[in-house]
Amino acid sequence: MIMTCGCSTSGKLSVSSVAYQSLRTDFAQPQSIAKDAKIAVEYFFNSKGEMQPVVYNLTSEILVLDQTKSFVIMPDGSSLSYYDPTIRTSTTGTYSSETSGATFNLGGITNALGIGGALGVLANATNVGSSHTDGIMRQNTVSVTDQPHVYIGPKGSVAMSKAYKINGIGDASYIGRNVIDVAPSASTVRFSVCVSYSFDDGKHYEKLVTNFYISSNISVPVIDRKVSKAFYNIYEQKPDALAENMYLFVLPNNIKGVTTDVMGEFLVHSNIYDTYIYGSLIDFQ
Repeated sequence: MIMTCGCSTSGKLSVSSVAYQSLRTDFAQPQSIAKDAKIAVEYFFNSKGEMQPVVYNLTSEILVLDQTKSFVIMPDGSSLSYYDPTIRTSTTGTYSSETSGATFNLGGITNALGIGGALGVLANATNVGSSHTDGIMRQNTVSVTDQPHVYIGPKGSVAMSKAYKINGIGDASYIGRNVIDVAPSASTVRFSVCVSYSFDDGKHYEKLVTNFYISSNISVPVIDRKVSKAFYNIYEQKPDALAENMYLFVLPNNIKGVTTDVMGEFLVHSNIYDTYIYGSLIDFQ
């Protein structure tokens, strides 16, 4: 994990601490899903603390997922629906150009730019010499809108429309108060998700409510640049740290982050890998 952190701009990597979190449901995670279960929801988390539910239809019937009646209750008590009627539009564009002194056929450029008809035919017979510059502009516009009702086919699955960030998960600045294996009532980060679904084409809806909480927070400072000792300290305090169904490590450091926006909100790449997250949590009915 430390090797993946890379090097800082100053040439000397500095890791100030090692932080650990484990996340649980208020019931013991099952070893397997019951054979008579009709629906299952698996919850995935990323290093930013964003939660993405994936709904599984375990039957041979059609499942109707009502996103207007499905929501997440945040740690601060606020309720956020999975359905948002707002239509969001994102436009991205790229321009590439090249300058050369060689002779070229103008038809190649008109074809690349999509020019047809008489102009295109004329250009195919026209050669131009000396220096030139040609370019292509490409734009992609993507519109995103939520569906109030999502239909899931027999034995199918679908990811819900949003990945909400849960404050306190993966936040190194928050992991300051050390607690180990606390009960749900003693946790400072508790939240829940309600998924509304129907198997009779929306005539009657049922709810699957899952309660989550952070069961362990451990932060150990790194002394004399010995990061491994900080890990050993965590394992001494919680020997079963790696046996949790879902846990993460965070390593605060002095690396200057560079985030590349590849395609708007859909794909963002970072050059830092200082968080390790393992596992997922599941509920069924």
